[in-house]
Amino acid sequence: MSLLDEYNSVIESKERIFNAIVADLFAELIQVTPVDTGNLKGAWTLNKTPNGYIISNSAEYADIVLDGYKIINGKSYGSKQLPQGISPIIAKYNIRLEEELKD
Repeated sequence: MSLLDEYNSVIESKERIFNAIVADLFAELIQVTPVDTGNLKGAWTLNKTPNGYIISNSAEYADIVLDGYKIINGKSYGSKQLPQGISPIIAKYNIRLEEELKD
């Protein structure tokens, strides 16, 4: 195997790992999304770009719900179904990506 073949094999392996992690993250985000009407859960999109992927949620209230549950001045924001928001989920997948790309 030539050096170029080895390099291409490493790149392909890293792309497979990255693609699998993105797919798993996307699936988990959908799975944990709180449901009232289903609009928020159905508003997730995954788009591949030349520089990677973009995962987004187009529901107008997505930022409030996905940021976690809070009570501010006696008023509640977010969802008790997802009290910590999606930050811990994203952090978990960042760690997984770092660990799997080390090898």
